[in-house]
Amino acid sequence: MQGRHPLLFYSAAVFNLCVGIFFILQPKLAHQLVTGSPAPDSAAVTWMFGMVIIVFGLGYASAGHEFESNRAIVKLATIGKATAFIIGAVSYFTGAMTLPALGGASMDLIYALLFARTLGWWGNAT
Repeated sequence: MQGRHPLLFYSAAVFNLCVGIFFILQPKLAHQLVTGSPAPDSAAVTWMFGMVIIVFGLGYASAGHEFESNRAIVKLATIGKATAFIIGAVSYFTGAMTLPALGGASMDLIYALLFARTLGWWGNAT
């Protein structure tokens, strides 16, 4: 059965896969772009962060294919993406995150709002 708003979830999957792969393949550059400071010698934390982003991206692809059976993933994703934006905004305004990284976190806010609407948490779910 086709999912609800499959293009929304497929686009979120592509976004997450691209960001996650970038974090894994270019951990030092990713760290520097996010924080504005030199990366630590170990890339382990950046790699783990990249893998979490990729795994959620795979969940979005599943939701695009079959929304109802992946509704729980979308609920977690909505909370996670909203939280990612809040952490990003606080980090930016306290000087711990760069403006380009805040732009990326803003994409998470947009997806969180669209996911919430799709779940019927506000407005009419269509």
